Amino acid sequence: MITALARGYAVIGNERYLEAAVRAVEFILDSLTGTSSRLMRSYYLGKTSGKGFLEDYANFVGALIELHQVTFTDRYLEQASHFATEMLRIFGTDNSGALFESGNDGEKLLVKHISSHDGVMPSGNSMAALALLRLGRITGDSFFSKRGEAILRSFMGTVAQAPTNSLYFLSALDFSDSPEYTVTISGERNELKPFLCLLYSKFIPNAVFRYAGKGEAGNYQTLEGRPTVYVCAKNACYQPVNRIEALSTLLEEIT
Repeated sequence: MITALARGYAVIGNERYLEAAVRAVEFILDSLTGTSSRLMRSYYLGKTSGKGFLEDYANFVGALIELHQVTFTDRYLEQASHFATEMLRIFGTDNSGALFESGNDGEKLLVKHISSHDGVMPSGNSMAALALLRLGRITGDSFFSKRGEAILRSFMGTVAQAPTNSLYFLSALDFSDSPEYTVTISGERNELKPFLCLLYSKFIPNAVFRYAGKGEAGNYQTLEGRPTVYVCAKNACYQPVNRIEALSTLLEEIT
């Protein structure tokens, strides 16, 4: 839901969608995590119960990433990194890149389940793989990228036998194998919305967006004091642009 609301806001600019997404995230952070930051599964009358499964963590990390992508709020990216690290710790296996569906801090089971089968809902491993790959590309932290790739490798044989049963997994694989498409934006946050709306109005598969700050120093400085967009796609980086019309023309050329 959070991901859908964030993406809906990005595409049509309805502030109500963004407000609802933010409220949902804040509720989870305030009410569904304990003192140890363990994500819980349910909340009723002020009490939480049921430790979250892999799919809960993977979904939440993906939602935090999406919310960061449409707001560039550092806190959401930091929380995504935190919960991704916790996800790997709680659900990780000793000898495989795959993740267990239940945590190692829960009930001791005779057999713990691992799956990449995507049904009506994607599997926890498929969602985790894509979330880790996106997080790695946004943050530049190869730790997350490598763990996402490890999940993909661990299921390649199974998926090759029945690819239609792992469609979300194949989306993660496509993200991993496709040329990087990164858009880095610098400038004042309150001036970025027109550029983000334009970017989200285009179909740009596997693109990730980065915020470089106000652009006062470093490799992503603003031009003429205006928000400036740096686009790298298909193994090439293009001249930065600082006007909506120029960005639109650039996107038409490379998408």
